[in-house]
Amino acid sequence: MKQLNILKNKFFQNSLLLIILALAFYFVYYKRWEEQDASLKKAVYVRVKINDINTSMRGGPYFYYKYKINNVLFEDSQTIANTTMVKESKEKIKSNLGKYFYLKVSKDKPNYNDLLLEYSVIDTTLIQPKQGWKELPEKINSGYIRKDLFD
Repeated sequence: MKQLNILKNKFFQNSLLLIILALAFYFVYYKRWEEQDASLKKAVYVRVKINDINTSMRGGPYFYYKYKINNVLFEDSQTIANTTMVKESKEKIKSNLGKYFYLKVSKDKPNYNDLLLEYSVIDTTLIQPKQGWKELPEKINSGYIRKDLFD
């Protein structure tokens, strides 16, 4: 009889509902990130130009860019909240407008991508294959990597 009273308690019902919703959200969110990580293991690299920067977002500044894979144009954005760049002034962050960086793009799902802010493009004259590079261009691998964007 006492067990039935606990089940009728509003606080208990609300807490149980909240726990179930939180677990469902966690598993859906985790599955998406797990799928994206697995997909990015089979990736190509493309060059992107930063078209816009929004520094007024609550989650941190966002970089907006477009990229083309197999003649299909994609648009996306990525926050820089988890990078060392977020600690810089808005002026320094906005100075990246128009600069080129490398983007890691899933071969299977081109909408899954990761903007590689630690790899700014040094040589914009390199001809990019339509399907992207299988690995970062040779110049990047031979010591031209700029680890800190604001050196």
